[in-house]
Amino acid sequence: MNVLFIAPKRQAFLPVLKTLRRGRNQVRWYSGVFHDLYKHLGENTAYLLEVDQRNFDSREIRKVNLADFDVAVVDLSADSENPTMLDFDGASRPTDIVSVLTMAGIVVIGISRDGRYLPQLEEAGAVMVAAHDRLDDRYLTMMKEARRLLADNSPGDGFALRALTLRQPWAASVFLAGKDMENRLWPARVRGTIAIHVSKEQPAGSFAAGARFIHSVLRAQGNTRIRFNDEKSLPRGSIIGVVDIVDCVTDSDSPWFEGPLGFKLANPRILSRPIPASGKRRFWKVSKAVELRIRRDLGEQGLAF
Repeated sequence: MNVLFIAPKRQAFLPVLKTLRRGRNQVRWYSGVFHDLYKHLGENTAYLLEVDQRNFDSREIRKVNLADFDVAVVDLSADSENPTMLDFDGASRPTDIVSVLTMAGIVVIGISRDGRYLPQLEEAGAVMVAAHDRLDDRYLTMMKEARRLLADNSPGDGFALRALTLRQPWAASVFLAGKDMENRLWPARVRGTIAIHVSKEQPAGSFAAGARFIHSVLRAQGNTRIRFNDEKSLPRGSIIGVVDIVDCVTDSDSPWFEGPLGFKLANPRILSRPIPASGKRRFWKVSKAVELRIRRDLGEQGLAF
């Protein structure tokens, strides 16, 4: 695995670097962004300050091709020696770096010295986070999950049905309210039919917030008949249907688009009976047994898979 490590150029981070190189990973260490973080995103490049372990005073600027990296480890810590800003010459905060790398399709692991900034890193798009003192124990497991995330978001394996886990009422709105966009921080490389899985757990208040947005879109379309008010009546912890991903866009006229990225959805087919299943992060592969149950259910309804 090729790992991009973004952290201050200090000797205190050498033990972290040693951990990142476990498992024969190729690691390149940069201390931050030189300028214009978002300017070159369309070119999938960034100008970063490379860390020379033999000369911490060096300020070598590199044009980095983000497509060369699979995983990024980004530090956000704060103490008397390590300010919360990793940027130079007016560039961006570590959380902005996380957002850019995530949008580029890199799996980002966020780390923080005392764990204080882990929620901010997650909000920016880090799919896994760890405090420095837990990284050594968790790193190989996190890298295994990173490999799965990359593989399951690859278009190469066309024989395995992928699923995507949504919360309610967003999952139901794909099939009942015409929701044709799924907003995410990371790009979809999968195309074609995927299963929609409903998360078993639901954070407090998230259902009501989602229902308010959905109802506002429906009212703007003149549709006041569909209501998502009864949270307990909607299925959880199960696959409820399939839909096609036809594109991944950065802009759209769809009222469902919020960005920064949107998976364009089409041809939703709801199952007659939800199929219990456990979800995973991002895209994940459905077992053959569950896929056969999905195909059988759709076939009984006269719907094409």
